[in-house]
Amino acid sequence: MNPVNVLGHFYTSTFRYFTTWGIQFFWPLDWRIAIQSIFVIDPIYTVPFLITLIVVLFLRRNNPKRKKINRISLVTSTSYLLITVALKVYIDQVFTNSLEKQKISYSRFETRPTPLNTILWTANVETNDAFYIGYYSFLDQSDVDFYKFPKNHELLNPYRNNNDIERLLFLTKSFSTLKQVESGIEMYGLRFGLTEGFDQGKGDFVFTYLIQEKNGELEITQKPNSFEGMRDLLPKLIERIGVTKSF
Repeated sequence: MNPVNVLGHFYTSTFRYFTTWGIQFFWPLDWRIAIQSIFVIDPIYTVPFLITLIVVLFLRRNNPKRKKINRISLVTSTSYLLITVALKVYIDQVFTNSLEKQKISYSRFETRPTPLNTILWTANVETNDAFYIGYYSFLDQSDVDFYKFPKNHELLNPYRNNNDIERLLFLTKSFSTLKQVESGIEMYGLRFGLTEGFDQGKGDFVFTYLIQEKNGELEITQKPNSFEGMRDLLPKLIERIGVTKSF
């Protein structure tokens, strides 16, 4: 089998299992496998693959080095994915301990790394009437900071038999908050958090949906995000990770 094809297939399929979105392996069953140990774009995972592909493309098809390079790349990438799982196990315990210390009674929570790294992690925590979003870096010297967002799920009660509403809840895994606005109801998906969430909980939610009734029909539209302040996102992310504080 062509090493390039092997690498491409491995990257596009296996990688998805470890991301936030995961993959619906048991389709048509509504069971999605998402380990959530790596962000959808991670340079430590992606760049070595890219370098390997470029190198292999410049070697002849019968060159034995192609298989060797391909094998090294697969072992390296797989090892990194396994490391991210180990990091997630540890970070789950960190959040669990912090929740207990801050006396936050919760029903469930899920963790995932923030964009482009596996050092700064975030958690969505569900309580009876609210969600908490928290951030923790392996370079932090203090406890997790949590930001509270009321659920307001009762706003959806009149529409719970609507297929589009149920589909939206499935996509967000019910990690969502609601707000009554003049034009209808805004639903904020929490799985990707805020655009600048690690900076004191600022910014807009990455995914916002507007639910409104028009001519007796329920209409759901995804609101465009202004991404205001995104220009300085990378420096703020690096600062929150704590890299600049370590040198």
